[in-house]
Amino acid sequence: MFYDIKERIYDSVVREIMAQSSFDQSREAMDRKAEEFNRHVSWQLYGWIEDEEIVGICGFVVYRDYIEILNIAVAQYAQRKGIGSRMITELWNKYKITIKAETDDDAVDFYRKCGFSTIEISKYNVRRWTCVLEDKQVIS
Repeated sequence: MFYDIKERIYDSVVREIMAQSSFDQSREAMDRKAEEFNRHVSWQLYGWIEDEEIVGICGFVVYRDYIEILNIAVAQYAQRKGIGSRMITELWNKYKITIKAETDDDAVDFYRKCGFSTIEISKYNVRRWTCVLEDKQVIS
């Protein structure tokens, strides 16, 4: 199930999973990320929970006409079981608006598998991707 877990941003399990989606996985970087989530009231953090355990996280912002995914990650032991895709589906089912994300080469195929269109961009002198999922692309 997909639940609001923002109040658990400092839990070690949440931080460990969140580190999966971060270039800098240091404790200091995760401290900064947690502070960002606390500072930005509009930033939401949901977790995928199975057997009373958080196995995936999705940080996002809901704007008027789209959602921006800030972080999405699944615990290493639970990867490749469809949890990431289910979190995307839950976002779509809850809001029914375009979903956007920016990612790198390591994660772009995940978004493509979920039905996102992708556009290559150059940012920070590296290749990045803008990923967009619109209603006509969603398969329930």
